[in-house]
Amino acid sequence: IIEGIRDVTRVKMLESELANFKEFISRVVESSASAIVAADRQGNIELMNRAAKELFGLADGDRDKIRYVEQLYRPGQAKEIMKMLRDETIGGKGKLPSTTVTLVGIDGKEIPAEMTAAIIYDDQANEVATTAIYNDLREKLAVEQQLKDAQKQLAQSEKMASLGQLAAGVAHEINNPLTGILFNASLILEKLAPEHPFRQDLEYIIEDADRCKDIVKSLLVYSRRTDS
Repeated sequence: IIEGIRDVTRVKMLESELANFKEFISRVVESSASAIVAADRQGNIELMNRAAKELFGLADGDRDKIRYVEQLYRPGQAKEIMKMLRDETIGGKGKLPSTTVTLVGIDGKEIPAEMTAAIIYDDQANEVATTAIYNDLREKLAVEQQLKDAQKQLAQSEKMASLGQLAAGVAHEINNPLTGILFNASLILEKLAPEHPFRQDLEYIIEDADRCKDIVKSLLVYSRRTDS
C-alpha cells in the first residue's frame, strides 16, 4: 500500500483570501458613487454597478435593455472613444483622461457626463476588455446655469440702478430751470392785458413747461423704483 499525503492548508488559505478579496473588490465597485461599466473586447457589457444603472435609468429587470457599449452613447461616439483610448499621445497607452461625453439613457434622453476610461490587457498585451467611470454632470451644469442667470440678473439690477440714478440727476437738473420758467411766465401773463398779442404765446410756454414738469415727475418716480 502506497499512500501520499499533501498538506493543502496553505492552498486553502490562499483560495479563501482570494475569494474574500474578490468579494471586497465587488463591494467596492458596487458601492461606488461613480458609475462603472466594463465590457469585453466585442463591446458586450459585462459589468454595471448600481450607480451606472441609476445613471442610465435602469430599473430592476431592465439589465438586458442595455447590452452593448454602443447603446450608452450617441451613434459613432463609442468608436471615437476607442480611437482616443488607443492614441498614446492623449493619455498614455490604453488610458483616457477625464473628458466630457454625452451619454444616452434608456429613455433616449441625453446625459452630460465626465468620463475616464481604460483598456484592460492580458499578460501578452492583448486587449481583452474596457472599463469606464462616469460622473453625472446634470446637477453641476444646472447649478452653473443658475449662477449665470443670477449674475445676469445682478448685472441687470446694477444697470437699472445706474439708470435710476441718472434719471434722478437729470430730473433735478431740469426741474430747477422749469420752475423758474413757469414762475416768470405766470407773472408776466398776469400783467398782460387779455388782448395782448404775446398772451397766447405765453400760455403755450406755460402749457409746454407743465408737460415737461410731468415728465420730470415721472423720471423721479422711476428713479425711486429702481433704487428700491
